[in-house]
Amino acid sequence: MSFPVRLVLFDVDGTILSARGAGRRAFGAALMEVYGTAGDIERYDLRGATDQRIVFELMEGAGLSRDGVRERLDDCFAAYARGLGRGFRPEEILVIGDTPRDIECARHFGAVAVAVATGQYSRAELEAEGPDLLFEDFSDVDAALAKLLSR
Repeated sequence: MSFPVRLVLFDVDGTILSARGAGRRAFGAALMEVYGTAGDIERYDLRGATDQRIVFELMEGAGLSRDGVRERLDDCFAAYARGLGRGFRPEEILVIGDTPRDIECARHFGAVAVAVATGQYSRAELEAEGPDLLFEDFSDVDAALAKLLSR
């Protein structure tokens, strides 16, 4: 039995996962490649922000115009993806989180939005955001995995 390859990102804002700065380094390298500056990325608080918001705030903070940033946004995200390694199509990516911002993050680039009501937001609050999958928790690991891998 073979399973499709999926990239699963748990709570991408760093609440329960740390990649020891790999994402920040890849983001900084992409910004340098495309815009010639990474802005103040070392001090920027990445938690809960979408990638697009991060780019706009860092680059506008570095003095670039919004239009100039928007014009090269696709190039920036392509460079960022290259810096992270193997490429995945959006539908192969599951973003799992416990806030509406995690759902927004997934929606921003077409990934599967998976919400789990283990944080400060209730199941009803998360359901109102329309995630693709919604869990109360992951206590039934086999059932959760079956649903996640079916996406």
